[in-house]
Amino acid sequence: DITQTSNSLEEGADVTTFWWGEWTKWTACTRTCGGGVKSQERHCLRQRRKLLSGLGSKNCTGTSKRFHLCKVQECPSNSRSFREEQCTSFNSHIYNGKTYQWKPLYPDDYVHISSKPCDLQCTTSDGQRQLMVQARDGTSCKYSDYRGVCVSGKCEPIGCDGVLFSTHTLDKCGVCQGDGSSCVHITGNYRKGTSHLGYALVTHIPVGARDIQIVERKKSADVLAVTDDSGYYYFNGNFKVDSPKNFNIAGTVFKYRRPMDVYETGIEYIVAQGPTNRGLNIMTIRH
Repeated sequence: DITQTSNSLEEGADVTTFWWGEWTKWTACTRTCGGGVKSQERHCLRQRRKLLSGLGSKNCTGTSKRFHLCKVQECPSNSRSFREEQCTSFNSHIYNGKTYQWKPLYPDDYVHISSKPCDLQCTTSDGQRQLMVQARDGTSCKYSDYRGVCVSGKCEPIGCDGVLFSTHTLDKCGVCQGDGSSCVHITGNYRKGTSHLGYALVTHIPVGARDIQIVERKKSADVLAVTDDSGYYYFNGNFKVDSPKNFNIAGTVFKYRRPMDVYETGIEYIVAQGPTNRGLNIMTIRH
């Protein structure tokens, strides 16, 4: 008798198997400072072959691309913003037979035309033309209450631990994942006395202060002002009253608001999230 034998692979089912290839090397960082993004990717490979069990992997599981923050050191104070760099890159492009000088539009600008944080919107210097493209990876953006960065056209969070896609947050004392029990709450009232006319000190704000609120309890003709320890006035100095707006002071944004004239309702106040990187003085101008 002749016994017939066969290769077990030939008897198995003809299936497609999938597996991941090796990760590529990390790409160059998208920025030279200010927090860019680098990435690496891998490809899902497949092959048709016969398996004895007749069962092959259905597909590759996991992600084909991963990202990491890079060049996180701060940019020089006199350098252009990353959005400005991207907009000015269109200065050499020809539109309708001519070139234009482009500058960025920001979410707070009145003429901003998109609510998507990773849409790069540029306008000409005369404001007559606009263009919109996807912002490059590494462009700063706002993600809910988190600091964010654009990745593939989507604003992704950066946690207080400095990790991309992390949702770790600072507590009110500035401690990452803290419970809010480590800070010192300072409060007080200032009452106008009988001292001479001019500037008078209301309070001193120390380095590292957070959640700053200076609120007028009762409407008055006096005006608030902010100085540093050397006496430099950031607004409402030299007996001149500035319009209410946001001011970049001591590493944070001070929001200054007051009624525009004596007939308007509302009160004067200053608020800032902090932390401050230098000592400041809150002053009042007495008329």
